[in-house]
Amino acid sequence: MAEALNRRWTWWVGLAVLLLLAGFRLWMTDGQEFLARVRPHDDSLFLALATSILEGRWLGEFHHHTLIKGPGYPLFIAFAHRLGIPLLLAQQMLYVLACTAVLLALLPLSRSRLAACLAFVLLLFNPAAFNDPVVVAAFRESFYLSLGLLFTACLIGLGTGDGRLTPRNLAWALVLGVAGSWLWITREESIWVVPGILFMGALFLPPWPWQRESRWTSRVVLVLLPALMVTATLAGIRRANDVHYRVPHVVEIKSPEFISALGSLMNIRQDGFLVGMVVSPDAVIRGAEVSPALAELAPSILDTRYPPQFFIWTLRAAARDAGYYDDPADGSRALDLYRRVGEEITSACASGALSCLDRSPTLQPPWLPEHWQFLPDSLASVAGRAIGFNQFNAYSMRQLTRAREPFLSYVEELTGEHPERRTHHMQPELSAEYLAAREQREYLMKRFINVYLYLAPLLFLVALVVHGKRIFSMLRTRRYEPGTVAALLPFGYVLTLILMLTYVLVTIWPVGRPLHTVYPLVLLYAGMVLAGRPPAQSSLDS
Repeated sequence: MAEALNRRWTWWVGLAVLLLLAGFRLWMTDGQEFLARVRPHDDSLFLALATSILEGRWLGEFHHHTLIKGPGYPLFIAFAHRLGIPLLLAQQMLYVLACTAVLLALLPLSRSRLAACLAFVLLLFNPAAFNDPVVVAAFRESFYLSLGLLFTACLIGLGTGDGRLTPRNLAWALVLGVAGSWLWITREESIWVVPGILFMGALFLPPWPWQRESRWTSRVVLVLLPALMVTATLAGIRRANDVHYRVPHVVEIKSPEFISALGSLMNIRQDGFLVGMVVSPDAVIRGAEVSPALAELAPSILDTRYPPQFFIWTLRAAARDAGYYDDPADGSRALDLYRRVGEEITSACASGALSCLDRSPTLQPPWLPEHWQFLPDSLASVAGRAIGFNQFNAYSMRQLTRAREPFLSYVEELTGEHPERRTHHMQPELSAEYLAAREQREYLMKRFINVYLYLAPLLFLVALVVHGKRIFSMLRTRRYEPGTVAALLPFGYVLTLILMLTYVLVTIWPVGRPLHTVYPLVLLYAGMVLAGRPPAQSSLDS
């Protein structure tokens, strides 16, 4: 009896400590100030789309920016507004929720509750989750990194479960469906999650030793439930876009028509090797000679103000200048334009009128023989940044906004934040007490940044060694430990994202904000391995 009471007392004390740490984490980041800037492809676009959602007009009037990015983040902004939660606080609460999901997933896999809790704390104070200015502006990176972590935690929790239709497993499946749906409509490159889904499916569906008590049909139901949720969400978004804009796609830039246009332009052979440019002016001129549709856009493309890396925006702005986005309720004319550009250039390539690469049109920039020389340094750079944790800033007043009224008031009403504090004219009016309180919290965040600069790479490298030894032992003894196997999921995601971002760095331009998706997965892998049970301690036989 006394032992049971002692265990219960220890459990409640541990829970109280974790709640205090989570509260401290939210208090610390509450000192950050919102950065409001007018960027038509990012901040102001997401805010405008969220406003239209709140007003019941879906994504508002159709123009060349409306469907360039998924509606996931604007929906979150609108959701936080409806709940009356300031946007930055809502984003930090979501991150704490994702860390909690990791804790729940790791508890059955860890050598002890204390080890799982330490992994939770390691993730909780991840400096990427409060890196200024990335996570304090209306960027989707803060929201997306939390979604990625939550999605991965749900995959682990469901995939290492016993496979029965219990409330616990159904909860994992439902949250996985919600996280997966929101993840897929937030960023356009969420294809990186697919290998992990296939891996966890292979881990979950066969009758492994830890699933001996479950039926195959129940495991299939648990897999189909989140898959159907994601499918229904995507179908609903496509239907809404089709009804409002006659564009039956989640995002316009991933439509077959736009892929055909941009992909065919990237397939035109360039004169010489170009760095940071996927379509040269010379390629546009030669393409316009064989494509009447492209000829309509060529003058605007050649007179663009966008940097060459952003040809995707150049092409769309040219279509707007040519009048293809004039109808606020009909995007079919723009889709038809892109289809004609793609068909005409592809036909010219097939006939030999244009010299083109031998590949189908795709949004993926072509990999040329000249790119190989940049691969080693680029891969080392991306991997070093992903694992090194050396790109973070805690001080919210290093960058100030030049936005003015009425935009600042509009942002404050929509987000519940106070963007005027980051304007130049407001600095002298901030009280000494307020500045001291903010500086205290920023000082604490800076200390965490300094700790993780050394701790995160060390833990990751140690985890690599420990995990490798455990996999070798597991294969040699044929004693399969689910945590050791499942740890391959975050490691695979880290590797996948590093390779994807390296490809982008070599072929187009330096990556920055997308790296934020990698950081929590690096910490998850380290925490999962170091907190996990060695295969020798497992009672599960092959």
